[in-house]
Amino acid sequence: MLFNNPFFFLFLIAVYVLYWAVPHRAQNVLLLVASYVFYACWDWRFLGLLFGVSAVAYLCGLALERINDVSKRRFILLAGLVLNLGCLGVFKYYNFFADSLASLIASAGLGAPDWTLQIVLPVGISFFVFQAVSYVFDVYRRDIAATRHPVEFMTYIAFFPQLVAGPIERAKHMLPQFAAPRHFDVARATEGAGFIIWGLFKKAVIADRMALYVDMAFVDVGASSGLSLLLATYCFAIQIYCDFSGYSDIALGCGRLLGLDLTQNFRHPYFSRSPGEFWSRWHVTLSTWFRDYVYIPLGGNRCNATRYTFNILAVFSISGLWHGANWTYVIWGFLNGVLILAFRWMEPSRAARGAVPGGDGILPRFGSLWRMVLTFHLILLTWIFFRADSIADAWIALGKVVTFPVGMSLVPFETYYLPMAFAGVFVLTEWLTRSRFCVLSPRVPRQLTIITARAAVVCVIVWFGHFAHVPFIYFQF
Repeated sequence: MLFNNPFFFLFLIAVYVLYWAVPHRAQNVLLLVASYVFYACWDWRFLGLLFGVSAVAYLCGLALERINDVSKRRFILLAGLVLNLGCLGVFKYYNFFADSLASLIASAGLGAPDWTLQIVLPVGISFFVFQAVSYVFDVYRRDIAATRHPVEFMTYIAFFPQLVAGPIERAKHMLPQFAAPRHFDVARATEGAGFIIWGLFKKAVIADRMALYVDMAFVDVGASSGLSLLLATYCFAIQIYCDFSGYSDIALGCGRLLGLDLTQNFRHPYFSRSPGEFWSRWHVTLSTWFRDYVYIPLGGNRCNATRYTFNILAVFSISGLWHGANWTYVIWGFLNGVLILAFRWMEPSRAARGAVPGGDGILPRFGSLWRMVLTFHLILLTWIFFRADSIADAWIALGKVVTFPVGMSLVPFETYYLPMAFAGVFVLTEWLTRSRFCVLSPRVPRQLTIITARAAVVCVIVWFGHFAHVPFIYFQF
């Protein structure tokens, strides 16, 4: 059930009306049922997996709450991690590692074994498994108390707006919200509508139209010219941002409609002044997850230079593998780690990272501008590995982009005009409104202004939107 499908909005309206018509405890039950129905629309066969991951984390939390013996607590933590991460490993990575090992054996002249299995990847498994794992870790560390309310916990894991592509929520943020009574608020509802409209604009008008040209160029990188691949790489940078942040905006908007606050997952990342700042603004909930549960346990930056280098490269390589079972993702993650290490000298302070990028003025200072341009283009080059189908294709595309041989584009240049025009308007709008959470937020001087802006964006979506029901990119992760 795609967010850009009319059926989803019929589903959302039905849930919304029923939700505000029932008392608090019934609201949580309704959300749980609705979330399982939502997931069943993808593939009902994996409802048992979703329930099992939730049940393991819930029971581990109860056991960790009651037991004080250190060795027993470690055993329970390990059991919870093995069971839940084991599910993720089997469904997402078994065929990847089986194929890699078989290729290695074949290259040594020892035959070509076929150990792959017909395994279907459950949609969103990386997201709900990570939420379950973070809960077990937090209870083990005694950062939070284990919940004794199974409905609230199951709803936290399966909450349908962020179930299949995030944001990756923490229990300490969401469980208190599910536990507290919620009351209808017109301001929150209209704010939620603004998030949904802006997210649909990003997805239907920009991301899905960009995808048409990106796919044409990357389907055969050998036949594409350097100009075609260069334009397609710029387009992909815009596509993946609008696609993923568009999903996050719709998820946040749905949460607002239901009286729940989800975490802001993107904070204008392409205006970052360093690779490190980029990762503090891009897919924030994943970055903080790896920071808290992988990077810090490895030692973080409180160690010697060699260990710090290892920690950064290991975390980003694992993060790359999280994105997909392909060596291109691993290299993409590794390269981002290298960039962070190489440009650590230009990292802004933590306070500066939290500030409005580029300052409060209309134009950035020159010192910020050149760093933004440099950072964007470094990230742009890494996106080639993320988008390419194979390492060989990535190297071919990278070579053509860097050397920039002039020739006929696979896609006629004039066909880029409309999506690039929308992308230009979008980037300008993002820059001018970068101090806001959402462009269509109601926090403007006059309510009539925001109503007019929303109506205009809806008209643009209806008139120029690409409605081929293209799945969101991060659904595959």
